Amino acid sequence: YGGYASTSSSAGNYSATNGGGGSGYVLTESSFKPTGYMLGEEYYLTDTHMEPWGSMESQVLVCVEVEYPTSPGDIIIFPCVGESSQITLPRGKYKLKCWGGDGGCRTNITESPRGGYSEGVLTLTDPTTIIGTVGGSGIGTGIQNASYKTTLKYNGGGSQGTGGSTSYYQCAGGGATDFRIGSDSLYARVIVAGGAGGNGGPGRFGGVGGGETGGTNTTTSGTSGFGTSPGPGTQNSSPQNSSYSTINGGFGYGGNGVTANSGYGGAGGGGWYGGSGTYPDGSGDDDRGGNGGSGYVLTASSFKPTGYLLGEEYYLTDGKTIAGGNDLPIGQTRAEIEVIECTTYKMLCYDEEGYKRYNESSNSWVLLSNQNQPTPETFEEFGTFTFPTDDGLLDEYDIMVHDPEEKLLNVSLNVIPPEQHISRTIMNKMNIAKLIIDADFDPEIYDVRYNVKR
Repeated sequence: YGGYASTSSSAGNYSATNGGGGSGYVLTESSFKPTGYMLGEEYYLTDTHMEPWGSMESQVLVCVEVEYPTSPGDIIIFPCVGESSQITLPRGKYKLKCWGGDGGCRTNITESPRGGYSEGVLTLTDPTTIIGTVGGSGIGTGIQNASYKTTLKYNGGGSQGTGGSTSYYQCAGGGATDFRIGSDSLYARVIVAGGAGGNGGPGRFGGVGGGETGGTNTTTSGTSGFGTSPGPGTQNSSPQNSSYSTINGGFGYGGNGVTANSGYGGAGGGGWYGGSGTYPDGSGDDDRGGNGGSGYVLTASSFKPTGYLLGEEYYLTDGKTIAGGNDLPIGQTRAEIEVIECTTYKMLCYDEEGYKRYNESSNSWVLLSNQNQPTPETFEEFGTFTFPTDDGLLDEYDIMVHDPEEKLLNVSLNVIPPEQHISRTIMNKMNIAKLIIDADFDPEIYDVRYNVKR
């Protein structure tokens, strides 16, 4: 339903004489349906969400599950803020792009510090699972109702301060946006766009996100502002303060903002390493914003912390990370994969029962409904470029490969044992200096790796 019209020329902020906004709507079983409404229960939506003033650009997105890119020039967009989505990419070359989250502001959205931007080219020699994690901005953390805050500052943005007399003075840091390979772990990130720090007092802005070093908080007057604020994230650390640990950032997260002494310190942005927040001094509402989190691109020369999971086969080329480089509409973030080139062959199988296709939901091979000799159209619709299992196939079977570009010289099938994860939690305050694996295995078949985290 539409909002009411204004009967006055006053344009004061939050004035009752301004026009009212129109309501949103999602059709569900419990939603209101006026007389004459034409849709029935077969069109009820699930997993619904509505958010006031959350749109920065008018658009309609229809999201479909992507199994694989089909040709050079295709672009795979990860627009879902506050989520991690994965896709298995075939052999090929791909440009990875990330836009980090903007920092929080008080009431003027144009004062929001911008998140970073990072890109790099990934070359894959085998089908590879890649995970896109889209960070949330810090905008609105002090204004919006709590039920609408689920995506704000997602992926490492520092939390805004609490308490105080004015909640919308408290500004969170923007979350980072990144791609991860093989594992949904901070130690599997191959590229990161850092999030910006949240604003502090009037004219005290958070540092921009991204770049090899995140941005340092700034002011309109050129002065440094007040409060304790260790600094932005770098390639190998987050600056620390021993007196106020809550403002410290770390690997993948920004430090928190603090409300104290009538001051409102901004929070740090998330990133490869997060920026610090600010702890106010005692001079009133004049404290610094938070600092930006750093960006990251995995290369031969880039810093790799202890426990990092990716090897040289995932080094990126033509990489860059730009501080404040998020050029999307304010408040928006995104992760994107551009297909430069990829292998387009697809496979079906044949055994004595007939022609079979791989069914992802059951993780097995099932009979094709049409048992005629497969055509190129059949391969295009039902073929797969991966061979994750032989469940559903008889002991003897043929693998049929369709290569429309005629680039394949030969095809080989290597059987790899399934990966097994063994996790053990030990409650002990003592430091673990040595780990011994007591197991019998054939090193020609099994690759055993371990990692200790505390």
